[in-house]
Amino acid sequence: MVTPPAAAAAKDDAGKPKPAPSLADIVPTVYYDLIARVCPGAAFWITLSLVSPEVQRVFSVEKIGGTSLVLLILLSYLAGIVLSGFCLVWDAISYRLLSAPGWLSSPLGLRSSHGLARQWQLVAQKMEAIAKASHDPGRIVTKALAEVTLCQNLLTGLVVLGAIGLYSSGRHFFSPATYPGTFGVVFVAFLVSMLFRQAMFLGRTEALYEMHVLGKSA
Repeated sequence: MVTPPAAAAAKDDAGKPKPAPSLADIVPTVYYDLIARVCPGAAFWITLSLVSPEVQRVFSVEKIGGTSLVLLILLSYLAGIVLSGFCLVWDAISYRLLSAPGWLSSPLGLRSSHGLARQWQLVAQKMEAIAKASHDPGRIVTKALAEVTLCQNLLTGLVVLGAIGLYSSGRHFFSPATYPGTFGVVFVAFLVSMLFRQAMFLGRTEALYEMHVLGKSA
């Protein structure tokens, strides 16, 4: 999975100490953690708590507050990190689909001949170059990446919930075998949303790279 560029480094390229990061530098990182990790993690645990009696013993939607709220935030963050580990599956699928049509691959900076690792490398290099060229565009692509990760984590969360429901025969969550249409519609909606956010992120990254990096070197 592509990772967001660092908000600020301790030293610049010349080895001189950099000033402490400002609030504007910190906000994109906090935004990324909140949107990409805490939100999908909270959605996962809250949705699971609506059905699973074991999870309801820890917290329930009606009684969230104080200690249970802090616990929910911590569990949500951890769940978001775990769910992010499966983003490589959705990246592989989305990169393959978006790079197939020639009219779409070029504006997004994708090459159908490149594998997933190479695509990741190129996107990460462009993000780092944009962040070094100008702070504001760097924050824009970081926020766009957070939205992609959010959609991917929601997709993974749905698959995990479906597996839990299927394995527990509906005790801990609704089984896809009982509600195939509902799971199918939600999955397709999440998948289309993920592809759209991925296309927007890649297109914005490519446009800002051409504007702020290639434009300056021209």
